[in-house]
Amino acid sequence: MTWDDFDGPSVLTPLDDFFCIGHSMQVFHHCHLMYHLVRVKKETFGGTAAMNCYFPMPFNKRAKIEMGNENERPLGLFFHVTMNYIMRKQKNIAYFQAAWGRRTCLVLDGETTFVLILQR
Repeated sequence: MTWDDFDGPSVLTPLDDFFCIGHSMQVFHHCHLMYHLVRVKKETFGGTAAMNCYFPMPFNKRAKIEMGNENERPLGLFFHVTMNYIMRKQKNIAYFQAAWGRRTCLVLDGETTFVLILQR
């Protein structure tokens, strides 16, 4: 997702990571992120999913949403965007940002420990 005239995307994540779906399994529920997974078979990965995001994502001029498929299999996609129009330009807008990255994990005492680093 790219807001207004930004040079690059403000949201750049794999779809399942954006919705906190690890290994095609539901891991938590949040009021702004909702999803429902339909399993192909019991205790298997994959299947179809309905994913809804209700985070406010304000912008002034334009929003661009792009989806990519880096898999060899075709992807079926349905989407619906709901907008609220505000006629005046917003100052000091809080743009929605989300990024995904894989980091090397820290190894302590022979066990793998993952460290979450938050930056401002």
